Amino acid sequence: MTVTDFILKNKQIIITETGNDAEFQPDNSALLFGEVVAVNDLTEFYTVGDRIYFDAGDSRKFLLNDVLYYLTTEDKVYLTYPYVAP
Repeated sequence: MTVTDFILKNKQIIITETGNDAEFQPDNSALLFGEVVAVNDLTEFYTVGDRIYFDAGDSRKFLLNDVLYYLTTEDKVYLTYPYVAP
């Protein structure tokens, strides 16, 4: 099973934590940097691969194949930031 096998409800997204790629330091530990790995097909704002700053405190954590994922909703995402893969 992979993350792409899940059928997400409207506005749900799945994220993995990436660490701080931006040039600023957050002062609230409940907010994390992450990468979108799955989205509902009806989303208007996010695509797979987007780098975001999200509220991990309200998300549901789960492990799949030894990777920690966060299931949350679009309204828990506060920033999207540009990222160019190395």
